[in-house]
Amino acid sequence: MTLRTSICLWITLGLAACSTKKEQRIQIDGYLDQTVIEGSFVPESCDEVAARSLTDKTLKTTCVAIPANNEDFDGLDWQTKYVEKLEADDWELAGGEANIFFLEKELSEDCNILMLLVGTILEKDAEEALLSGKEYEGDYNMVFLYAVSPAPVCGDDRRLAD
Repeated sequence: MTLRTSICLWITLGLAACSTKKEQRIQIDGYLDQTVIEGSFVPESCDEVAARSLTDKTLKTTCVAIPANNEDFDGLDWQTKYVEKLEADDWELAGGEANIFFLEKELSEDCNILMLLVGTILEKDAEEALLSGKEYEGDYNMVFLYAVSPAPVCGDDRRLAD
């Protein structure tokens, strides 16, 4: 086998491995299905984050995390990107500020579905330290928690009613 053939084989195998890599998705059955933005990931501990962040246990949840303890991290930029992805999927920003947003999506002419998008910290010990104003030395991740109410809001109760 020549050097050129060997290099081409390695490139071909590398490309095949890249193309078979499973794409991570942010999903809530029937409500949300989006790919993650490069540099972020779907953690296995979304249920844990939801349990400590939300009191309404009827909400359907998922989350996406972004490594946050590096000098290039810009939480506002990530937040903007993920809100724009939701808007591209017909979710409308209905209110909120800082790290909590309310969004709505029309289900029918008279009914909307509601989503809460909450920014927090994935690791509980990092969250506790940072919220109390202490330094945190370990690695941590910012997380966007998506929470959808499965009960539609209809009639005059809709925020985005015409």
